[in-house]
Amino acid sequence: HIAELIDVTPAEVLGTASFYEMFKREPVGDYVVNVCTNISCMLLGGEELLHHLEQRLGIKAGDTTPDGKFTVEFVECLADCGNAPAVLLNDDLLPKVTPAEADEIIAKGKGL
Repeated sequence: HIAELIDVTPAEVLGTASFYEMFKREPVGDYVVNVCTNISCMLLGGEELLHHLEQRLGIKAGDTTPDGKFTVEFVECLADCGNAPAVLLNDDLLPKVTPAEADEIIAKGKGL
């Protein structure tokens, strides 16, 4: 439908939608938590933070919680290497996120 609206091929729409992280092809949660796992963030705990979120929410990266509240994703770079590990929570860039801070994000999102 989008291809028809903008007069391009479906392949061009898919190519663009699959290249850019911000375009979602499946429904996502109310809170999309993007954890940077590129080199700076990886060295300062990004992968551990991602695994912590997966464990706490009971989902794997790329999935959404059954209640539709959270989607957790890993991303290659959030361009905030000096504040690693960085997290993008919807449109808010969060610096130096710790597992305890991730737990606070979850608690706020669940209304606890």
